[in-house]
Order: sequence, then C-alpha cells, then structure tokens
Amino acid sequence: MAAPGGNARRRFLRMSTAATGVAALGLHMPWATSWAMGGGPPSGRVVIIGAGMAGLAAAWELEAAGHQVEILEARDRVGGRVHTLRDPFSGDLHAESGAVAFSGTYTHANRYIDALGLKRAEWVIPDLKPLYHLRGQRVVLDADHPNPWPYDLTLEEGQLGPLGIVDRYIVQHLPEGFQDETRWQDPDLLALDELTLAQFMRRNGASTEAVELIADTQWFGSFVHSGSMLASAMSNFGLFGGAVPFLLAGGNDRLPQAMAGQLSAGIHFGHEVVAIEQNESGARVRARKDGEPVTFDCDQVICTAPAQVVRHFDFSPALPPAQRAAMEGIDFADTLRTYFEVDRAFWFDEGVTGTAMTDLSIKEVAAQPYSQARGPQRPVVLESHIRGAGSREIAESGDGLLEDVLTQMEKVHPKVREHAGEGLYRHWGSDPFARGAYSVPAPGQITRYLTRLGQAHGRIHFAGEHTSILSATIEGALRSGARAAAEVVSALNNKMA
Repeated sequence: MAAPGGNARRRFLRMSTAATGVAALGLHMPWATSWAMGGGPPSGRVVIIGAGMAGLAAAWELEAAGHQVEILEARDRVGGRVHTLRDPFSGDLHAESGAVAFSGTYTHANRYIDALGLKRAEWVIPDLKPLYHLRGQRVVLDADHPNPWPYDLTLEEGQLGPLGIVDRYIVQHLPEGFQDETRWQDPDLLALDELTLAQFMRRNGASTEAVELIADTQWFGSFVHSGSMLASAMSNFGLFGGAVPFLLAGGNDRLPQAMAGQLSAGIHFGHEVVAIEQNESGARVRARKDGEPVTFDCDQVICTAPAQVVRHFDFSPALPPAQRAAMEGIDFADTLRTYFEVDRAFWFDEGVTGTAMTDLSIKEVAAQPYSQARGPQRPVVLESHIRGAGSREIAESGDGLLEDVLTQMEKVHPKVREHAGEGLYRHWGSDPFARGAYSVPAPGQITRYLTRLGQAHGRIHFAGEHTSILSATIEGALRSGARAAAEVVSALNNKMA
C-alpha cells in the first residue's frame, strides 16, 4: 500500500515546523487553525470513526488541510489498542496492555513524537543471563552451557542458537524490497503470501526442531505456523526489525494523548457506531450514546475501526461483496495479558532476566516497564503475554485464571509468590470495540483481501493497521490514517473543482 504522496508529506512537515515553533513560545495552537494563516476556510466536513492511531493521524492530516473533523470513539479514551495501564500500580509504575514498542524505522510515528516533544525511553537489555522454560526445563544461558536447547537440532543449528537460526533460515533469504512497503506486490514478495514462516524456514533448510525452537523463543513465534510469511517479512523483519526499538517515557499512550490534545476536532466519547449511510449529497453516521440514537452528517467518512468490528456495521448502500468478504475473512490474533506488581526485581538475586520466553501456556513472561530502568530494588510489573491460540480459552477459564497464571510463572521464577501482589488481566478478544488484538493474515489473505480492505466505498474510506501491509504495528495504523486522509482531501478537492 503506497505511503502518502509527496505533497502530503511536505504539508505535514510544514505543519510540524509551525506547531513546534508555536510550542516553543509556550502557546497552544491546534493544527486545525492553520487555515487561518492563509490556507482558506475549511472546505469539508469529515467524520472519523475511532480515536486510535489511524483515526488521530487522519484527523491531524485533515485539519492541516483545512477541513472540519469530528471523531466518534466508542471508548472513554483515545489510543485504541495503544493503551498503558497505571491503575492499580504504585507510584509512577505502568505497563503496556496494547502496542509494545516503536522503532527507528517508524517514520510517521517519529515525526509525531518529535513534533510533540515527547521523550523516548531506551529498551534496555539488562546484563543478566537469558532465561527460558522449554520442554519441561528451566533453561539459563551462560558461557558454561553454550548449547542448552532441549531440541533435536543439527550440529550447525545448535551452534547457531535462535538468533543465528533466524538469520540463517529467514533473514538471509528475504527478497529484495522487503523493507519497502510500496513493493509488497512485487512478484518475489507476493509469493511469500503463499507460505507460513515455518514453511519458509523449512524450504531454506531448517530442521523441524529448529522451527519449533523459533516458535517457542521468539516474540513473533506464536504465528510461525499460521501467519503469512509476507506479513512477517514486511512488518516484523522489514519494519520493526529495521532499527532499534524504543518506548515513550511515561507510557506509549503519551503519543495518542498528545496528538488528541493538539486537535481542534471534537472527540465524542462513548459513541458506538451502528450504521453508515451515503447518497449523492453526503453521508450520515448513526451511533448510540448511552443507548440513545445520535446522528452525524458530513461530506466524507473515515472508518478506522478493526475489521472485526466493522463487520457488524450496517452500510447503506451495502459494501460490495468482495469488500465484505475481505472484512469477514481477514484473520485477527487474540491476546491475553496478565499483570502482577512485584515489590522488587528479585530475579537480579539469581542473575537472570525477568523476561523469559516459554512453551508453557503463559508463553512470554516480561518485566515492565520494558526499559528495565527501575533497578533491582524497586517495584516492577511482571506480565504474562499470551498471543494467538489459547488466549480465549484461558481468558474464559473463570475465577482461577490469575492463580493458574501465577502457578505457571512459578516454573519460570520460583520465588514469584513471595513478591507478587494481586493480579489483573486484559483480554483483547473480550473488548467489544476491538474483538481481537491485531490482524495476522493467514497465507493467501494478503493477496485476496488487502487491497479491498483499504479501498473506498463511495464517500466512506477505510484505515487501520489491518488495511496496511505493515499489519499489527503502530506505524501501519498511522500510515493508513494519513493515506485515508489524502483520499478524502482528493475527493473534496475534486468536488470543488
């Protein structure tokens, strides 16, 4: 999917410079007022559905172009699936329940971050022994055990280890252009949509056991056997893996909060959209607020809700069958994340990391904040992060969920009960306004669905990470919002011509 054109980028940079200059004077100047400085009065009314990253990016671009924007958000907050938990943790302790990190390759995100003066936080890897729990064994990596993996690897694979295996059987075989989102339809890249990552590794010589080691030890491993290799190549290796990851100081939700704070757009919280109508003269969005019907009339609509939510909207006229099939067919991953505040980072006593990859039902154990900057004697949040299969089953297991998770965590950190307080969890599949965590296209789904997911339906335009080849990323959401805004600007300009 193409990035916004040169004119949109230049306009964004001009507005970034203006906003930064005004901020330096200590003044509040929403970007929507830019038209008052010579750009002409607003020329169009746009309703944006969703105040997540795609919706906020679209609003910024549209206000910069001089259009009137209203945002309908079903939740009581901005950010969508970028959500930082602070309550009930002590002091300034926080944990991410949604999008985990940014990367230096996130061009749109980094422009917003810089324009808003937000501070980045380094993703610190502590100088401790890496920890795993695999096939019934607690595995601690150190110089005395160079090949501790309980897998039937070849001699070369055992010497390579997980990261070497990723390089040997994945990175070295990625086609040219995998770091350029505009090239996803190149034949060599599009052919990757026929494969899972596991099939790609096996085709390049990996043993079955090497594939399983990667599935169990890497953050993208949950989708090794189910996700499209093209999606993984573009998002995981091409985009996120293209530079050093980082977080935002104080929490990743600082970005959507700061973006919303600079908008003049009215953000209508608690508005659940149920229908979108259009005709030759305009569009109407129907929503519910506290059970009562509310309508919003406009010239154009940008819908940034996840496809799993959009499936339940009533469109008039109806979506084309192929576009409806794409909305209903694209796969979404579920996640279940549990959190326990511990009184201190007790794993330092043993010299091992708090974060550990496992093949247990709890999958990844992670110490938050991910920056690990708090030190061994300060409170930390210990999280389990279950991605994909198994998330819903565990989430629906009842009142014993947190106790079961803690029991599993004990296999990784035997002393966790001595330090853990009460827990909490976040299941994205149970969120009616997300119905899942992010899109993870299965093989063939990018070829069949991606173009249709992002195509306009008359006055209705679609955005969101699921409409981008950079799926499951903040950057994909932001770029999709900017792309939809550019479509709206073009449509409005054509109307006035």
